[in-house]
Amino acid sequence: MSTATRQALIARRPGLRPLIITRSTFAGAGKDVGKWLGDNFSLWEHYRNSIAGTLGFASVYQVPMVGADICGFAGNTTETLCARWASLGAFYPFMRNVSLSSFIDVLLGLTSRTCSTIVTHPSAKSFISGKASLNLRRMRLKLGPLFMNTRHMRY
Repeated sequence: MSTATRQALIARRPGLRPLIITRSTFAGAGKDVGKWLGDNFSLWEHYRNSIAGTLGFASVYQVPMVGADICGFAGNTTETLCARWASLGAFYPFMRNVSLSSFIDVLLGLTSRTCSTIVTHPSAKSFISGKASLNLRRMRLKLGPLFMNTRHMRY
């Protein structure tokens, strides 16, 4: 299904490289899609599992565009865990910061130039200082084209 989606997007907009992220994939699908590691909890164990999952999919299963929900999708995160996960997430080829509405939102300020607005809950907490957030943003902006071009040139 992901291969068909990619082919349809290429047919619809020739010359553009589509970015398709899926939760369900198989070995070798990396030439067509990226992999999101699925819902996780705001736990140190899930932080460590995201490292193993990212490395495993990128190396063993040949899915180079892979990543996880940073700071956890479910459960209330802590300042230390979220800061550490955000720092690690800057080096994930794919990362996102999202959580269930029933848990605290975390505003990291990690947006790309293509995002025109940031929608957050009024109770969103910022766990990353301004300088650290700026450094992470700069790192993502530097690494983003590398991740995309590496995936494109690999196949």
